Amino acid sequence: MSDTAVIVQARMGSTRLPGKVLRPLAGHTALSRVLERCRAIPGADVVVCCVPEGPADDPVAAEAARSGAVVTRGPERDVLARYLIAARHVGARTILRVTSDCPLLDPALAGEVIALYQSKRADLACNDLLPLFPHGLGCEAFSLAWLERAEREAATDYDHEHVSTFIYHHPQASVWHLMGPGGALARHRWTLDTLEDLALLDKVAARLPSGPAGWPWRETLRVVEGDPDLARDSARARYPRGHRMGVTRPILVVTAAGHEWGMGHAVRTSALVAAMGAATRVRVLAVGAEVPLRASFPAARLSVTTEGGLERELAAETPALAVVDLPPRIARPWAALRRLGAPVAAVEDFGGEVDADVVFNGSVVECHHLFRGPSHLQVYAGGSYALIRPDFAAHPWVPPPNGY
Repeated sequence: MSDTAVIVQARMGSTRLPGKVLRPLAGHTALSRVLERCRAIPGADVVVCCVPEGPADDPVAAEAARSGAVVTRGPERDVLARYLIAARHVGARTILRVTSDCPLLDPALAGEVIALYQSKRADLACNDLLPLFPHGLGCEAFSLAWLERAEREAATDYDHEHVSTFIYHHPQASVWHLMGPGGALARHRWTLDTLEDLALLDKVAARLPSGPAGWPWRETLRVVEGDPDLARDSARARYPRGHRMGVTRPILVVTAAGHEWGMGHAVRTSALVAAMGAATRVRVLAVGAEVPLRASFPAARLSVTTEGGLERELAAETPALAVVDLPPRIARPWAALRRLGAPVAAVEDFGGEVDADVVFNGSVVECHHLFRGPSHLQVYAGGSYALIRPDFAAHPWVPPPNGY
């Protein structure tokens, strides 16, 4: 019996790069590198590699066994069922999901995801739904009970292929995200999906220190940013963030743009949209049409509405995540946001009742106690969470001569 199992999905088939998990990276297969790092994850009891049935994937199963993993076999297309077979085989109550295209996985970072899942008693905890770390470090923790529920209730092939999307989108699920540095880090792509990825990862792996000294993601960042060619290649994100998690829907930002009110909300949400990166699909719905916003949201799909038309406009949206940043004079459309079936993040200047999953408050003084909401509500308060454009954030802060 194992309380926490790291389960790694691996197969020979790949549309863009067949057999990628057995490709060599500085003398070791990509799969063996993933499994080696998974064995070092704090809080994990066992590592399982779930491989499709059939002779085509026998080489993958053999390499996983050579790398010290427990090997289970299951349906190729129904990855959800394959995970359930693996979890039941080792008696796991908690599953940490890792994909075999992440050979630069940081064991310590994955351990933080497990710790977050446990400390918050979450239904799911992850580190890559939002672009806060380089792409290729992603993992997610969830329970056997939710995995079994997904297997019983998931009605689409998409959910069966992507394993955890049923949990992400379920209104009863408490989903927590590990906070990360974000910003420019989101441009880095360290996952294996194309020949270009393979060439980059082979060079990076060859320059990393051997053994545990080369596992921290900041060590990978040091190697990548220390070479202009590697840094350039690492920034070539060819596929959208969230692809691994099955998050193909856009992020919805609800903000305001009135001439006499709300412009500050539009300015700071523009900083948020810019931080998401050009590869993230963003839809901006602004209340008030007096101020031209195209320059503030150059990469977003933008439309404006009236306060009275806000709920009607929301009814037509299908986002992966909704972010709401509105001035006090506009009533928060909590019910309409909840009907979207997506997690809700609120940016709030003042306390009070919020029907959101996450609240961000950028006040200098932390004010967690001022917010009330669902039992799983996360409140991130304090100056470090202020939405500031990079050109302002780069300037050093100089306190006023007489203090506050």
